[in-house]
Amino acid sequence: MTDTMFVWNEKLADYGMELVQYRIAFMERLTKLAQKAHFEASGEKLELFYRPRFAQKEDFLKKLENSLEREIEQGYTLYGPHREDFEIFINEKEARLFGSQGQQRSSALSLKLSESEIIKEITGDEPVILLDDVMSELDLTRQDYILNNISGRQVFITCCDPNTVLRRTYLAGKIPDKQVFITCTEIDALLGQGRVFTVQDGQAEPEQSYGK
Repeated sequence: MTDTMFVWNEKLADYGMELVQYRIAFMERLTKLAQKAHFEASGEKLELFYRPRFAQKEDFLKKLENSLEREIEQGYTLYGPHREDFEIFINEKEARLFGSQGQQRSSALSLKLSESEIIKEITGDEPVILLDDVMSELDLTRQDYILNNISGRQVFITCCDPNTVLRRTYLAGKIPDKQVFITCTEIDALLGQGRVFTVQDGQAEPEQSYGK
């Protein structure tokens, strides 16, 4: 097996470096959208950093060759793009280490909303969005931003406190250099053709339909 590993490593390096280039291009696109979304939601500066470990195919191959025995012991490939990740910074501090729960959650939501925009650009279709208990760690400003930027899409939202979803702030009008927002407590303004379900003891029961 070890006699043929150089063949597999060669292919891994080829495809791995190609994947890295795709990731760099995608991260540039994602960063622009996510920065805008996060700033509008919180007024904070969001930065994404993807730092590939290997800039050249030769460096990647050398590392694979030098780590062969250890990889055989571990039973998997220790180096490559599958082992890489990106870092999220908020106001120049790493969110994973210094961000509050609300900041971490809102940054993740900014990424998801941005991903949905990219998917729509590529496919021409709106993706289905699943938001699982996203409101619990967000302040009202961040909640309002999320609720105002999911209209026109098919969205499933789960929550323990329905009041966080059944309240919406919508853009009522514009004046020069300002945006005027009005809080709307009418459920029809948010749900449109939506429905509310209550899940209890593993059973989902519809409470009411809207916009019918």
